[in-house]
Amino acid sequence: MNPSGRFTEEASRVTGLFYEGGIMKRHGQTLETISAEEGLKQFVNFLASSSKPFLIGHNIQNFDVPILLYNLQRFDLVRYFQDEISGFIDTYKLSKKVFDKETVSNYKQETLVKAVLGLDYDAHNAMSDVISLKALYERKLASECDASDVYNWAYYSVKTSLEPLVNQKVISTLICKRLVSCSLSVSKLRLIHKRDPHNGIRNVFSEVVSDSKMARISKSKNVINKVVEFFNAN
Repeated sequence: MNPSGRFTEEASRVTGLFYEGGIMKRHGQTLETISAEEGLKQFVNFLASSSKPFLIGHNIQNFDVPILLYNLQRFDLVRYFQDEISGFIDTYKLSKKVFDKETVSNYKQETLVKAVLGLDYDAHNAMSDVISLKALYERKLASECDASDVYNWAYYSVKTSLEPLVNQKVISTLICKRLVSCSLSVSKLRLIHKRDPHNGIRNVFSEVVSDSKMARISKSKNVINKVVEFFNAN
C-alpha cells in the first residue's frame, strides 16, 4: 500500500524500502502499490473468506491494532471489519505468561523464536516475520492460550472512553487497565452511578473476584471517591 508519508532513513535502511514521488522501491526495484483505502478493503474481503478468524500478532494490542483502527476509521470501514473477526490475540502478552524471562531474556519476537524454536529469520521481512510467528504460536503458545488471552474490538472503545479520566487524573493507568479488562466504559460507569449515586461505583469497584480476595477494580476509598466526584460534577 502507498504510505501516508516518506519512510525515515532508519526504516529504509533496515527494510530496503523507499517511497518518493508516489513510487515505492525495495532495494532499488519498483513495486506495484495500491491506495490505503483499496488495501484495507482487500484485507476485509480476505477476512470475509474465512470463518470469523482471530487476528494474531506480536505486540499488536498497543501498536498494530490502534494504527489499523485509525485507518479503518478514516475510510469508514470499521463496522465491516468488526463483522469479519472473532477477536485478537497478542503473542507478546501471551509469551510473558508462558515463558520465564530468565529463559528467554526478553520478549521480542526475534528473541523468542531463537530461544524456544532455535530458529533465525529476517526480522525486517514481513513474510519471514509472519511465518516465524505462526510457528511460535502453533508450536509453543496455542496450547496455553485461553479466553483471558483474547480481546475484542470493544477493548479500544472502552479504553478511549476512559482516557479523559486518566488525563484529568481521576483514575490511574492501572485502574484504567482494570476497567478496560472488565469492559467498564465511561457510559457504563455513568449508568451505574445514576442508578445508585451513593453505593453503585463503590459496590462495582470493591466487588471481590471469585476464587480471589482481590477487588474487581479497587477497594481504595480515595480511588472510589474521585470517580464518584467526577460523575457528580459531570
